[in-house]
Amino acid sequence: MQTTKPSAKQTLVKKLVIHAPNVHGGGGAVLLKMLLSVLVDIPCVLQVDSRFVLPENCPTSIEVIRVKPSLLQRFVAERRLRKFSKTANAVLCFGNLPPLFKLHKDAVVFLQSRYSLGAPLSLLTFKLQLRIKLERLWLRWCYKNAAQYWVQTETMRQMALGTFLKNCEIRVKPFFDRQLPKKTDAVSKKPSGVFRFIYPASNEGHKNHLHLVKAWVLLAEVGHYPELQLTLDAKQESLLRAIVERKKLNIKFLGSLAHQELLYIYQSVDALIFPSLFESYGLPLLEAASVDLPIIASERDYVRDLVEPNQTFDPLSEVSIMRSVMRFMQQKISRAEILSPQVFIKQLLNREISE
Repeated sequence: MQTTKPSAKQTLVKKLVIHAPNVHGGGGAVLLKMLLSVLVDIPCVLQVDSRFVLPENCPTSIEVIRVKPSLLQRFVAERRLRKFSKTANAVLCFGNLPPLFKLHKDAVVFLQSRYSLGAPLSLLTFKLQLRIKLERLWLRWCYKNAAQYWVQTETMRQMALGTFLKNCEIRVKPFFDRQLPKKTDAVSKKPSGVFRFIYPASNEGHKNHLHLVKAWVLLAEVGHYPELQLTLDAKQESLLRAIVERKKLNIKFLGSLAHQELLYIYQSVDALIFPSLFESYGLPLLEAASVDLPIIASERDYVRDLVEPNQTFDPLSEVSIMRSVMRFMQQKISRAEILSPQVFIKQLLNREISE
């Protein structure tokens, strides 16, 4: 009996289940939209948080099931996932957590949270700490329900290998859509001559906004007032707002932005500044590199896993952050004069005489 070899298109057509009931915003939502936009010829079932906004170019081949953010609805979604796995070719759990139940098909967990692997919680709100503690218990109890764990950087892989996941199959599988508009001189022209920086980040403690704002205080003290744009709501950031107002800093609170709005802002600033203490990925770093936007970032492994920054700094030192900005702006950094031993003694004796 003669058999026919399937065409390339036929071999690509698989039934995919993407389980993301806890994804609705942040970098996870941006990455999920990138995945969905390429599923043109691939039948897919997506379980996603009811607050998630589908991309405009979302293929019609995707069946979307909305999951309300409640424990009951989450449990129902987990039961539904097990049912879907009977006929699936592949199962992707996109929200850091393995399936609650053992599936009929091997599952891949896309692990994209450093907090899930033991990052300190002290900088987070009590409510967020409680949620992450519950997610850690879920991961520990159910991690064997997944066949593989995919992470986005070697740093994340090494961190995972230092936990109870050490005997699991952990692979580094970063992805990113590089089709972003390049930075143009026409858009980035600065009539005022003021350098402009942006830090796109939410207000979690590890994002390190306070040290960044303190660095802007130091810049102001030496007569420099570059513009800093933060994707935070000023009304919710009373401490940062008070510093900005008291020191008259050139800092703008943009509030939460749609991803397309952020991509447009990249066109009008001089550099991305990224003082985060740790990241599982660092999507803005890749976005900046893709549009040829200079990067000033923490000297951390997660940064160099992805990009080669133009300047780096110690994120726990506002002095180091300030100096990196000064270097980028090609401004002279004043340093104390190094005296010879003779001059040191002479000045000491002159001081005694003058007193």
